[in-house]
Amino acid sequence: MKYVAFLRGINVGGRNMIKMSDLKVMFVGLGFQNVTTYLQSGNALFETKRSSHKAMVSSIEAVLPGNTRVIVRSALEIAQLVASDPFTSKHTDARHRFVTFLQETADGEIRVKPGTEIVLRTKQELCWYFKPVKGRFEYPNIEAQLKVAATTRGWGVVQTIGAMLSA
Repeated sequence: MKYVAFLRGINVGGRNMIKMSDLKVMFVGLGFQNVTTYLQSGNALFETKRSSHKAMVSSIEAVLPGNTRVIVRSALEIAQLVASDPFTSKHTDARHRFVTFLQETADGEIRVKPGTEIVLRTKQELCWYFKPVKGRFEYPNIEAQLKVAATTRGWGVVQTIGAMLSA
């Protein structure tokens, strides 16, 4: 089966720096096949016969620098999210559409600031539309609010990864 691993906390602000070529070698060393990376933000696409997200996450996190967290989704999960296209006609500016992937299922209230709209919330994803307020985006701290590891990608990145996984 095909999967994508979204890595949180690498290559940001000079911390936990890792080259995508090195990341690919790490994934191959873990026994994953057909490994491809996308962008420097830590998106690794791969194939494996393993089916446990938790086991995959544990093995990947064990070889990564620092406190890097990993969120794994199957090609089917990404395809379903992309096909749902949660952003309506009023959410037309692609620069303001984002998806936050949660490492575990999470409930709980999320407090947002003006200009932020949750357009879809599942147990494992949040789709957001942000409008800048006074020239700034006000991202809510999801990890602190829901007490779960999370990472965010732009909707365009998610769509591209979906296309790569379906190829």
